[in-house]
Amino acid sequence: VRGRGFVLDTIVTIGYDVPWRQVEAVLVEAARRTEGILEEPSPRVFQTGLSDFYVEYRLVTQAVAVDPRPRAEVLT
Repeated sequence: VRGRGFVLDTIVTIGYDVPWRQVEAVLVEAARRTEGILEEPSPRVFQTGLSDFYVEYRLVTQAVAVDPRPRAEVLT
């Protein structure tokens, strides 16, 4: 973590029929629209698994919360 805040990551699985560039763009845009997610460092997407029917993606971001309640809301 750079500066204040905490690392927030989530995993999604998407079928092979969706182009990886589209998945990456949608996940990054979702992170940018989420209150509490920092713009810097920018959200990153990693492909972390290949299954028979889908690709596993991990979205990694940095978030800031002042108290436990907002942190839980960002996680939701």
